[in-house]
Amino acid sequence: EIIEFPILKLNGQTMEIESTFHMYVQPVVHPQLTPFCTELTGIIQAMVDGQPRLQQVLEKVHEWMAKEGLLDPNVKSIFVTCGDWDLKVM
Repeated sequence: EIIEFPILKLNGQTMEIESTFHMYVQPVVHPQLTPFCTELTGIIQAMVDGQPRLQQVLEKVHEWMAKEGLLDPNVKSIFVTCGDWDLKVM
């Protein structure tokens, strides 16, 4: 379950960070974080309590992407993950 949604907009030529997006996500399936989750992520229960649920965060991501011009079909962009651990276990 997604509990944090960070994004960097990175200039591929200069490697400079041009913009950031970050929100915590209120978990729904497992509303109480396990000790394993906290140890793995450093995220504690207080950081996700009262935060928007995933659907609301995705709406904010869409707004951010539109503001940054990333939804323009003429803009070249690519998504990159920070490792593949999540992809292997999801």
